[in-house]
Amino acid sequence: MERSESSSRVSAPYTGKRTLYGDKYVDVMKSYYDYVKSRIRIGVEGYSTSLKPIDLYRALESLFKTCGEVHNIQIRRDPVTNALQRSCIVILRGEGAGDKALQLNGSDIGGNCRYEFAFRTHTGLSTDVLAARSVAHNRRKRSEGISVTGYDTSLTKDDLKNALTNHFSTCGEITDDVFVLNSRALVYFYGLGSNNRAVQLSGTDLGGCTLVVKALPYPKPKVHGEIRTFFSYDRFSQRLDGEIRIFFSGFCSVHGKRTLYGDKYVDVMKSHYDYYKSRIRIGVEGYSTSLKPIDLYRALESLFKTCGEVHNIQIRRDPVTNALQRSCIVILRGEGAGDKALQLNGSDIGGSKIVVTSLPPELSELSTGLSTDVLAARSVAHNRRKRSEGISVTGYDTSLTKDDLKNALTNHFSTCGEITDVFVLNSRALVYFYGLGSNNRAVQLSGTDLGGSTLVVKALPYPKPKGSAWTRLRYRFRSATLSTITGWAHQIM
Repeated sequence: MERSESSSRVSAPYTGKRTLYGDKYVDVMKSYYDYVKSRIRIGVEGYSTSLKPIDLYRALESLFKTCGEVHNIQIRRDPVTNALQRSCIVILRGEGAGDKALQLNGSDIGGNCRYEFAFRTHTGLSTDVLAARSVAHNRRKRSEGISVTGYDTSLTKDDLKNALTNHFSTCGEITDDVFVLNSRALVYFYGLGSNNRAVQLSGTDLGGCTLVVKALPYPKPKVHGEIRTFFSYDRFSQRLDGEIRIFFSGFCSVHGKRTLYGDKYVDVMKSHYDYYKSRIRIGVEGYSTSLKPIDLYRALESLFKTCGEVHNIQIRRDPVTNALQRSCIVILRGEGAGDKALQLNGSDIGGSKIVVTSLPPELSELSTGLSTDVLAARSVAHNRRKRSEGISVTGYDTSLTKDDLKNALTNHFSTCGEITDVFVLNSRALVYFYGLGSNNRAVQLSGTDLGGSTLVVKALPYPKPKGSAWTRLRYRFRSATLSTITGWAHQIM
């Protein structure tokens, strides 16, 4: 999507890129690699495929629990005959679990074990190095660029690179070496608002020459068939730069769902809310719309920098006339920055007195007055419930009361994983789990006894989503290839 001079905003659009910054990002990635490295994958084959899945599951669990924590057992079925496949995977955790498991080769279930290295740890590098490399690669991949022309073309490439690096160093972190081409130079930045600040330097002087700076268009994502890999590219490219989100990079993936577990997830969400809470939004109006955007930007930055850190200035243009709109937003950070900014009401900019007002927080949740700890806990709880997967249970004693049945089912399936909900309907009960492999372990309990009744347990299909045509298409695509996707997810984990 090319940017044009008639763009309705001076600030760069929001691209859907979500990032954690600094050491916290490295820590999350290290936790991810530590988690993956701790998962020891053991292949088992040679058992009878006529066994019931629940019997095979229990036999493997009983056999391998002496080696360490049995994190998951992935038993596959043939998609046509529904018979057990000839091999399965046992995932263990614990010191020396892999070596102990290999000693079980030839055990009475006929399992021939082979040891498989955890995903992405075959390089032999430490998790600290892997995390640092991943973060550096991500920063480079997510950087945004500008095109620079109008400089002195008689300069050597090295001199021009040094001059441009120094000229744009105040805009943000330059991630790549400056590229000098035949007719222009390209500079890439990483960080919120860096590109926006660099574009504002268009028209400034560099060694007696007037620079022309333009933002590079965002690359169009690759297409697989008719489906774009970055499905909401066009919508994201029209969002605002001031609307930053956090992308959680250290995840376990199950059917495309990405989650951070436990306290770390809550900590990240708390950081997310703390970040937004620290952003103080100030509305400014009353200035002359005949001003140049760069002049208005500099005047506002000079005026409000006495209040605290000027994090961003969002200057809008009219989409038809390209003239400045009558109001803009200044985002500040720092203790007392909001109160100090309000005291600047009536200040002079370009011969006009401006009106300064306080704007509500970007996130509506912050207006509730709840602490960021409470907001983080609520957000995590909501997300866990939304991402839970369910089973349908029949065959139980229907004479039980709803409360007794709920308690019985909760106790019966408690070993499978975290239960988020239990619903008792007229002809069946629904139990929902959150966590890797929970649903799989619950389905393996089909045929077990509960108070003298034999339970029948089936996994619930994914609910058909409401929304756009693209959302429904994505649902049909996932439903049609669920077994393939599931197998792929298990393999990379």
